[in-house]
Amino acid sequence: GAVVKDSVIMPGAVIEAGAQVNYTMTDVNVRIGAGAKVGTPKDRGAGIAVIGAGVVIGAGISVDGGVMVEEDKLS
Repeated sequence: GAVVKDSVIMPGAVIEAGAQVNYTMTDVNVRIGAGAKVGTPKDRGAGIAVIGAGVVIGAGISVDGGVMVEEDKLS
């Protein structure tokens, strides 16, 4: 399964198997692909990752903490 820590996940979001989500806020209808790594653990001080409504984070993609993603990130 996926691992989600210190995060707020809004309705309609899908987090696929093997994804790691740390200190992240998603808007509605987000999809985080299998094996993706989103955010940075809170204790590392990078800030919260924010994923906008309807955004798709592709399988195996990494998104750093403190980043706002407003468009699909597939590669």
